[in-house]
Amino acid sequence: MAKRNKIAHEILDSERRYVDSLLLLQQTFLDPLMAVVGTDAEILPKRVIQCIFSELAGIVNVNTELKRQLEDRIENVSWDPGHGRVGDIFLNMAPFLKMYSSYVKNFNSALSTVEDLTAKVPAFADFVAKKNKVCHGLNLQSYLILPVQRIPRYKLLLEDLMKHTDVEHPDQPTLKQSLNRISEVAVFVNETIREHEMMQSLIDVQRSLRGLREDLVSPGRRLIHKGTVQKICRKRHQTRHLILLSDYLIYSSPGLLEDQYIFHRKLDLELCEVIDVPDTQDLRHIFQIVSPEKSFAMYTDEAEEKQKWIQAIRRTVRELRSNRSTLRNEGDRLTARERKKKLHNYSAPVWVPDDAAHSCMVCSQEFSVLKRKHHCRACGKVVCHICSSRYFIIPGLEKDHPARACNPCYERISQEGKLQVVPTDATSPPTSPVSPNSPSSPISLTSSAPLASPPLPSTSPADDTSTRPRPRPSGARRVRPVSMAPQLWSMLGKNFIEHTGPLSPTSSTRPRAPSEVSSSAGVRECSLCRDTFSLMKWKYLCAKCGRSMCSDCASKKSQMQLCDPCYHGLSPLNIIVDERGGGWSAPCVDDDIDERKDVASEVIVPACN
Repeated sequence: MAKRNKIAHEILDSERRYVDSLLLLQQTFLDPLMAVVGTDAEILPKRVIQCIFSELAGIVNVNTELKRQLEDRIENVSWDPGHGRVGDIFLNMAPFLKMYSSYVKNFNSALSTVEDLTAKVPAFADFVAKKNKVCHGLNLQSYLILPVQRIPRYKLLLEDLMKHTDVEHPDQPTLKQSLNRISEVAVFVNETIREHEMMQSLIDVQRSLRGLREDLVSPGRRLIHKGTVQKICRKRHQTRHLILLSDYLIYSSPGLLEDQYIFHRKLDLELCEVIDVPDTQDLRHIFQIVSPEKSFAMYTDEAEEKQKWIQAIRRTVRELRSNRSTLRNEGDRLTARERKKKLHNYSAPVWVPDDAAHSCMVCSQEFSVLKRKHHCRACGKVVCHICSSRYFIIPGLEKDHPARACNPCYERISQEGKLQVVPTDATSPPTSPVSPNSPSSPISLTSSAPLASPPLPSTSPADDTSTRPRPRPSGARRVRPVSMAPQLWSMLGKNFIEHTGPLSPTSSTRPRAPSEVSSSAGVRECSLCRDTFSLMKWKYLCAKCGRSMCSDCASKKSQMQLCDPCYHGLSPLNIIVDERGGGWSAPCVDDDIDERKDVASEVIVPACN
């Protein structure tokens, strides 16, 4: 019975300390704020004060009465732990403890209100700072959480008292009933405390992110996992801070200050998948995040951390999809099904790093200062502008937007018909030949022939309007000429480009086949006039026959898209080129061919992003 007597006195002492703290909170903060309401010295309106302190006055009254009854029972000279009862006191007071539910529900809002007012109302901030000095080292928020913690404390004390109470003891039945009542309230309070802690963790995450323009605190949202990984970017590997929420995946980069991060992107977790990537010779512990909006690869320092990320993401995705499918009504299910179907046809590729490709992965031409690198948004390969001048529409969560595609992917997307493509003009440059490095190509890997380009339209002189300038759509520009990087480096004495041997002389009386003149990788001179390309004499490719030509041999009326022979409707097989530089000629043809204006329309393509 000595142990039971000790626990009973501990319940009384604990209740005394708790009531004293409640009175301090009421007399130090609540009463002074209410006393100046409606006067010139008013700090906060009455409505705001009630939002902060909620049912505090009622809780003070209930616990003051509970303390009085415990003192009358336990401190009485006739108290005997072998026969004395405590359970009936808690059983009688249990209905009044339900007001704790209202206080706990309002607790999160009260903390947010205090935080906002401290930052926005200087008078309230000064008031709180002065009162905190007389609160035994605790601040206002620390006292506000005391009622939330009290119910679980009651449960622990009564459970301990129940363990040291015999079955035959007169207090045993009432003590058991009161413990059940307190347990029901404690379950609710514990859930509220967990929500508060989760909300506080989301607030801390939001404070640490710079550039995030929305509120992370949302009902039901939880912080699952966070940590630092190394992201494989297009130019180098960069440190990224991943934040896994119950419905989103956020990645950011370290800021200048400690515990500060720069927000980059937020991905809808329902549309994400995680892929375990086997270790390579250079990198280990790699995994990929694939989603319609953005896909990327990253790695961790330890294999255990990698598996922790993979398991956490997969488990959270399963829970999110299950919860959303259960909670959605019929209309929401249809909308979600249509969005999933729309986004199922496209997932953003993981880009090939820039330093992993020194030449175009489609036409194999080397990159240079003027021949820039681009990434195909369909396969992620590094390609040149000529091999990626066409576009397709990426289905988005809010709106669709066009994106660059390499020629093989554009052809594949056009054939599949699942995604919308941006139509090209009939005079678009021919599709570049497929390199063996392009596994996604719809052509055989053993074939090096270019894809067939659409035929050029033929117009009569009477209705020919292509020679007149046409208004250019907003945000569009002409196709750029072929890069002059080989000539530029050659003139500067640089040997970064592999020079091919001199062109084999061919007879000036034999017409050259298009396949002999269409390869522009090693061509250094015009295939018609034999003038050497330079900074003042740019290289162009004929969109019809594919031959390399200078600006003098290109048709100005076709915007440099056709050579003069093709512009006049002459077959490339009938062109005779003087290898000594005397120009070109053609056999005698019908007069109507000379008069025909087979002029192609100006090529307009969307501007690069």
